[in-house]
Amino acid sequence: MILEALEYLVTPCPPWARRLGFLTEAVSLRARHHRCRQAWAGHVAECRRLVLDAAELCNHRRSVAILGSGLLIEIPLAELARRFERVVLIDAVHPWPTRWQSWRWDTVELLTRDLTGVGEALITALRTTPFLPLPRPYPPRLPGMPFDLVVSANLLSQLPVLPLDYLETRDTAGHFSTRDRELFADSLVRSHLSWLPSMAEVACLFSDIRSVVRDGTREGTAESVLPGVALPTPDRTWSWDIAPHPEQHPRFDRRNTVAGYLTLAGMAEAPASTLLGTNAA
Repeated sequence: MILEALEYLVTPCPPWARRLGFLTEAVSLRARHHRCRQAWAGHVAECRRLVLDAAELCNHRRSVAILGSGLLIEIPLAELARRFERVVLIDAVHPWPTRWQSWRWDTVELLTRDLTGVGEALITALRTTPFLPLPRPYPPRLPGMPFDLVVSANLLSQLPVLPLDYLETRDTAGHFSTRDRELFADSLVRSHLSWLPSMAEVACLFSDIRSVVRDGTREGTAESVLPGVALPTPDRTWSWDIAPHPEQHPRFDRRNTVAGYLTLAGMAEAPASTLLGTNAA
């Protein structure tokens, strides 16, 4: 806990990202990965393989952008730095382990951006009395677009989490309904999905789509982590033991299904009948 507190104090971070909890989440994720490293190993290997296979689809190797680079847990930075002339790591917070890795390569850049497109606007909206309408997401301006390859490592289900948490702490009187919050969350995910294909020749994505609680060999019903968002059939899927006990519960494990897309370029949103995030296992 002392090391985590020190890391929180010394990590560079814009005020809006600190207020919305991005820095706290980055520090916590590092500790969580340390505890669950063995359980996450298969997922990490699948993500890195997907990214490198997507890189093989590029006609040029000039630039790659990593959205939600974070701690680079799922990102094969060394291999990308050897293959591309320019690697841009984009996130709200760049933890020190990421900074140390990036300094090894002259071609790697750090770019601090809010990939949800709502952070500062949400803080402003919830400062007013009465509250302003919830902000609409907008694509952040990224120098160097279009890239040859863009990789979304955010996990779609996580995009709305911190904005919604902040909204929950500020809107104690329930000014915004449950439906308002659901539409706000959906808008963040849909905006990200529509933005990705415009960013690069090859737009790679991996994201959790379903989650299930397990008790030994027994599994409950798989539940969507992206309700209402339709995705095309992925190129690959795999299991991620994201929370082996006692990470979230003394006895139960949580296992997620992850979908991997080599490229979203040219893909349209799938009809609701093919929704990957349904409650079906």
